[in-house]
Amino acid sequence: MQILSVGEIFSASGLAGAAGLNAGVPLLTLGLLWRFSDLALNPSFEFLGSTPMLIIVGIFCLVDVGADKLPRIDHVWHICGMFVSPFVGALLFASQPDIDRRIPAPVALLLGALIAGSIHLARAVLRPTERSRTRLARSPAISAIEDVAAGALTASALTIPIVSICLLAATVFVQLELIVRARRAFITDALPRRQI
Repeated sequence: MQILSVGEIFSASGLAGAAGLNAGVPLLTLGLLWRFSDLALNPSFEFLGSTPMLIIVGIFCLVDVGADKLPRIDHVWHICGMFVSPFVGALLFASQPDIDRRIPAPVALLLGALIAGSIHLARAVLRPTERSRTRLARSPAISAIEDVAAGALTASALTIPIVSICLLAATVFVQLELIVRARRAFITDALPRRQI
């Protein structure tokens, strides 16, 4: 069994991370590039570029982009994403050329699922779900930023893998920082109430 190259790991990780932000963007991009360009995929995953798959993923991508911009509906969509994102991340990670010759397929699927699932979980936790007007107004803007980040991760994973791993690390860092801030704000809000 050959050692997986750093570039392949970065590329596969970037695609899986993009799936955690928006599962449709990297999946549709990969399918279209395989279908209409010379992008190579693991032969077991060439079905991603088939016409039925592209239609299904295209519709899913449109629904994902739309539903994630609608307050309250985005919360339900994120719950569905807890199953979809890890699945898509696993597919994307394992779809890289020759990856099954370098590491066992179950390991590749697990790595992709863990990367996409953890990014999506942090995203779902951070997305404002309260009913306040200011937070509801911010939800579509946050969703648009996530879509752009998914596109940037996908593009860099397919062209310059070192950039994709840097973007993925930055995404994780920002999510962790926001979780820490949210926790501090929650504790600050809760302390005065306990003292009363």
